[in-house]
Amino acid sequence: MEIIAISQKKEDVFLKHYDIFKDVSGVVLAGGQNTRFKSEKSLIEVDDQCIIEKEINILKNIFSELIIVTDKEDIKNMFPNITFAKDYFNGCGPLAGLHAALKKCSTKGVFIVACDMPNLNERFIIKQLDLLEQNPNVLAVVPRHPNGYEPLHSFYHKNCLPFVEALLQQKKYSVRGFFNKISINWFDIKSEDEKFFFNINTQRDLELFIDQKVK
Repeated sequence: MEIIAISQKKEDVFLKHYDIFKDVSGVVLAGGQNTRFKSEKSLIEVDDQCIIEKEINILKNIFSELIIVTDKEDIKNMFPNITFAKDYFNGCGPLAGLHAALKKCSTKGVFIVACDMPNLNERFIIKQLDLLEQNPNVLAVVPRHPNGYEPLHSFYHKNCLPFVEALLQQKKYSVRGFFNKISINWFDIKSEDEKFFFNINTQRDLELFIDQKVK
């Protein structure tokens, strides 16, 4: 999928060419401490593979460069051929993971997901990224639904990096904290599609997921 963007500066107009496979990196944030689940969530088995394995298998069909943000050796050993990034700001949550990914990527931007999303869907991700065709000059594409936003299933251009870094330096750790400073294309979705963002934070979440699979 190739996207042509027109950016306008004070004195010139130039074309930017986007090829999603080559120009966007797929990123899994897997550096969390699992304080509520008490074990490594990304290694929960789903459909005969662990969640992070399933996510990587989906993302590699969409992006040529894959990055996992973590310093966990068990995850690193699972994926010897994938690029890894480590937080520059330790213990600062997903915002620090986004920062590390933007610093590490060799592309124009990143599509990030959390490591505990068992319902990740390839077609749904591609549909979200299709919004870049409508407005390729935005710095983010973020899902929005009646219950809120999904910043951990989103595209961020590398030009978001200064805003992310400024928040971290100010000890402000909300991923949404810089949304009012950048251009965003909102991916408006229906309530029934919220299932694609389901993540497993607690044992109860895992039980709910298993119940839904059985049904």
